Amino acid sequence: MIDDIKNVIPHIQDSEMVELSKQVWEKLEAMSNEEFEEVALEATE
Repeated sequence: MIDDIKNVIPHIQDSEMVELSKQVWEKLEAMSNEEFEEVALEATE
């Protein structure tokens, strides 16, 4: 997921969304695999 975020950031036009993406990326890097597995991820529209 971190790689996916890193790959999409250059294509994001909205600076606020870029910042949010970077914050999520940093939080994911700080998590262990076990912690990540406990997080429920759902796609939103």
